[in-house]
Amino acid sequence: MGKGELQQILWNQQYKIWKKGNLQTKDIFDIHYNARQRSYKVGEVYSGNNLYSMGYALREYSDYHKQIYCATEHFVTAGKTDNVGEFRDNDRKILLVPSDDRRNTLQPLTDKLIITYGPGVIPYTKNIYSDLAMQDVKSYLGKTLLLFPRHSSDDSIVLENRKRFVDYINNIVEQYNYDTVLCCLFYVDITRGAYLEYQKYGWIPVTAGHQANYDFGYCLRTLINLSDHVIMQGYGSSANYALYLKKPVTFYSASRSVNIEGRGVDQDHNAWMKPFEEEMIELFGDYNEEINDRQYSRVSELFGFNDVRSPEELKAILELAAQIENKKCIDESYIRTQLTQKRFSCIERIVSDALNVRNKYCK
Repeated sequence: MGKGELQQILWNQQYKIWKKGNLQTKDIFDIHYNARQRSYKVGEVYSGNNLYSMGYALREYSDYHKQIYCATEHFVTAGKTDNVGEFRDNDRKILLVPSDDRRNTLQPLTDKLIITYGPGVIPYTKNIYSDLAMQDVKSYLGKTLLLFPRHSSDDSIVLENRKRFVDYINNIVEQYNYDTVLCCLFYVDITRGAYLEYQKYGWIPVTAGHQANYDFGYCLRTLINLSDHVIMQGYGSSANYALYLKKPVTFYSASRSVNIEGRGVDQDHNAWMKPFEEEMIELFGDYNEEINDRQYSRVSELFGFNDVRSPEELKAILELAAQIENKKCIDESYIRTQLTQKRFSCIERIVSDALNVRNKYCK
């Protein structure tokens, strides 16, 4: 792919980049710029909302421009219960989680009011380009396969048998006539130069950016929407986002080891994921160009595709969280009184359901 040709498409004045949110990323293929951490002026009272566009996206989507007094979950949760910083060890009264399934897992462990809001940040973002620009870039890319190799983190290096993975991808590309392979890497793998390994296979390295960049989720949505199929080397939240955006997903599973600094090689890193990954392998282990009902239904159940909130509902939830922030504890009587106000009428059922679940476990 000629970078100059892509830049000409992206910067052509007839294709207006979406400006409402003043997003900083202009070229989705400029991996070095996108991987850099950029400043964001709002400091979140719940630190997790500084990541992956969460706080920024919730505000832009709902037209709510004050502090967000909710803790949020926005990653593959499955049966995970060791993330106590999110569901227990913070001062927020309200916790936003993907689904009823997740709420039923966490409510016995916390006295927070748990409200469902769907599969994380992506439903609350937009593409960084206009529809016309997206069509033009997509036309240039042709049939596109988007890969998510296992990524490293700030304190680990993932060691992979890349040859099997590369052979698998090349076979898919040849068998199903793909024109372009985009390889989406964690920002750390860009800064460490790991992208060069993938680039030599003819794949185009891309990244959604540094996790603290407020347009991270917007870039990720854009990359997914430019693709026709997503292959994950290990199930991650991007799989949920792709399925939510109606992109077929294949889960490529391979043995791996993780080198945690100071610990050596650990074959059981994130062992809590194993039962979940086994289920996902059974559902998504075979390449298929269409999403089947069983796949969509199961992931929707786990990650709350039907729990995505409207702008009006989300704004009311955020306003309610601000309203009860200074209360010493969850005061059900006070909350139910608040729900009688017109501005909260759109979330009366949503919050009542959350209160009923909390009452079931928090007596």
